[in-house]
This record gives sequence, C-alpha cells and structure tokens, in this order.
Amino acid sequence: MEQQFLIFKDTVFKLAVLWKVQRLTGGYRSRKTLRDDNEMYHARNDGVMQEGLLATRISYLGGVIDSEHVAQFKRFIVRATRCQVFVHSFELHLHREDQIIGDNYDERKSIFVLAFQDGSVLEDKIRRICNSFPGEIYEVKLDGIDEEIQNAQRTKEQTREIIRETKNVFKQFLISANIRGDTDVSVFKVYKVFISKEKTIYTYLNML
Repeated sequence: MEQQFLIFKDTVFKLAVLWKVQRLTGGYRSRKTLRDDNEMYHARNDGVMQEGLLATRISYLGGVIDSEHVAQFKRFIVRATRCQVFVHSFELHLHREDQIIGDNYDERKSIFVLAFQDGSVLEDKIRRICNSFPGEIYEVKLDGIDEEIQNAQRTKEQTREIIRETKNVFKQFLISANIRGDTDVSVFKVYKVFISKEKTIYTYLNML
C-alpha cells in the first residue's frame, strides 16, 4: 500500500513537470518538423545562418523541490553555469483528485524547469546541483513528450484504482471483523489505538 502511494506521488510530480515543459515549449514538435523548418529557412535566406546554429538542440531537466529552497537553487544554478541555463520555477498546484487525505505531500512544493544546450559540459554540473537538493528530478525529452504524458496519466489512474480497491477491501475486512466480534467496541477504534501505540513505541525506540 505504501509503495503504491509513493508511485502515485512520483507520477503526479512527473506529470506536473511534463505539463509545464510542454507549455513552455509550445507543445510537441518532432525532429522531422524541426528539420523541415530549418531547410525552409535556409531556402528563404540563401544559407545566411550557419547549419551548426540551426542544429543546436535544447535539453530540459525538471523536478520538484521545497519552495523554501527555490531562491537558493536558482542562485546556485546561475552562478555555477555563469547564466548559461534558463531557470523557470512555478508553485505546485494539484487538482483536488490528486490530493491525498491526511497527507500534504504537495504543500510548499515548487516545480523547476532548466533549459540548456544539449551536449554541453554543463549537464554534469547541473545534475550535481539538482541532486544536492531534496526533491525529485525528471529528464524531459521533447520528442515523444505527448506519449510520455499519456503513459504517466495511465500509470496514475492505475495506481489510483489499486489504492481505492485496497482501501475498500480493508474496510470490508474491518466491518466483517466487527460483526463477528459481537462486541460494543468498534474494531476500527481498536485498530486505531493499537497502531497509534505501536508507532509511539517504535518512535521512542528509534531515539535510543
């Protein structure tokens, strides 16, 4: 159950990053489309611009970090790369259906999107900085971003369904156990008190 929640949260974060990159780049454009545009540009301008400049590709790296670290993160990226990376940040806002009752995993979180020249020596430095901050990092490829979004949405829905079914099965088990117990005390309350005691015991044991 806990593993399914982790998968769900990670997928929700990934979708938020993919949607932001898609919006920033104006949507998906295939390599063929870019190559055709380059050829048309050369035909109209008699090859004034060099092919190397038109062939330059941009890489995107996105992720989710605590909002309180955004300013520091931006400073590190800008200073370490000497302003050779575009840094975009946005507050994370989730749909109500993606929120989890009793788990504010999306609270005080921000999305960041980094854009830099593909194949540059900056990539290793950028990744090291990203890994130094607690959060999630996702590499985004424009080629096939629509398909990646669809796959992530499918994973999210499947995980949501597994969580819903697991909760229903556990609820039915508790109801049936309460009926069989033939007691005035609710089994729900008994389990709640028992789990609370166990958590308290192990919390203090971990402090030793």
